[in-house]
Parts: sequence; C-alpha cells; structure tokens
Amino acid sequence: MSISSRKKWTAAVAGVLVLATAGMASAQGSKEAEAAIKYRQAVYTVIFNNFGPMGAMASDKMPFDAARFRRHAGRVASVAAIAPDTFPEISKDGNTRAKPEIWTNKAEFDQMMADFLNKAAALATVSRTAASVDDVKAAFGAAAGTCKTCHDKFRVD
Repeated sequence: MSISSRKKWTAAVAGVLVLATAGMASAQGSKEAEAAIKYRQAVYTVIFNNFGPMGAMASDKMPFDAARFRRHAGRVASVAAIAPDTFPEISKDGNTRAKPEIWTNKAEFDQMMADFLNKAAALATVSRTAASVDDVKAAFGAAAGTCKTCHDKFRVD
C-alpha cells in the first residue's frame, strides 16, 4: 500500500470513528435526556396525585379528612423540594411539555419554583393544625395557584 493510499485509508477510518463516537455520544445524551424527563414527570405525577384529593376536599367534592389532608400536604411539600432539580439543561429537548423558556428565562422560572416551594411548605404547616376545610382553603389555593401560574408560562398544554 502506498503512503498516499495509507493516508487516505487512515483518514477514512478516523472519520468513521469520529462519526461513530459522535453518534454514541448523541445516543447517550438522548438516553440521559429521556431519563431526566421521565424522572421529572414522575415527580410531578406524585405532586398531582397528592394535590387531587386535597383539591377535592377544598372544593367540598369530598369530605374533609384532616389526617389525610395533612399527609397529602406533607408529601407535596417534600416533593416540592425536589422539583427544581428536575429541570437539568439536558432535559430541554425530548418528549416533554416543558417550554424552552424555562432555560432561557431561568431567573423567572427559579423564582416561580421558589414560590411553589414556599407555598407548599406553608400548606403543610397550616394542615398540621387544621380542624376544618376552612382552615386550609387559603393555603391550598395559594399553593395550587403557583402551579397554575408556572404552567401558564412554562408548560405546553
């Protein structure tokens, strides 16, 4: 094999390796992105499934059960602390309803997440001493309102 042919062959093999490595990195990035999105969706499923019964109680569609309400409020407050960490940069592309503005307007998004965390904590606190649904309605409305505000701005429905 001539030196010229060997150089061409080496360049071709190097090119194939670069493309293969890039493809593997892209596939790995895609897997990481999908895993991050699934994790985020699982966290928000837990939040949603705990908000549901509280909302039913707060709107008199279900009898108020103070212990159950307190349990759901505590779960939401705990999981709310995880929620801000479920938006890594890698998860902005993929099967998600998260709008790109989450990452381009990070300061506003972070402020909304902090508001959610604070309102969820306040709801859990109020629920610890609630004797009736009237004791939790305002705190529930405030916490639920943070969800709606953020969804309206940063989620594709």
